[in-house]
Amino acid sequence: MGSQADEIFSEAWHSDTAGISGDGVASIRSKVYLSHKLSYLRANVIEAQDLHLSESHERGRFPKVYVQVFLGNNALRAKVPLSRNANPLWNKDLMFVAAEPFEEHLV
Repeated sequence: MGSQADEIFSEAWHSDTAGISGDGVASIRSKVYLSHKLSYLRANVIEAQDLHLSESHERGRFPKVYVQVFLGNNALRAKVPLSRNANPLWNKDLMFVAAEPFEEHLV
């Protein structure tokens, strides 16, 4: 897979001046754009087991159960539509995208 640092991109030029004269050729240089590499992190949320339910469960109210996953400052949440027991099932994938170079707190 190619990148902008390959030899073909040396033909993309950047000029400091609008017009090019004989002396202006020295101010022309090739321009390389750095492209970040993307990394993907998939968190598969399967299920929770043996949750301790509050007294509201005994009165007929069912708790709202969710999972929240953080990667740096990004957060994703997976909710269970309606959990009627102490073993909720999600079976969902949460996908994060991180660009290299990674931020300090991700390393």
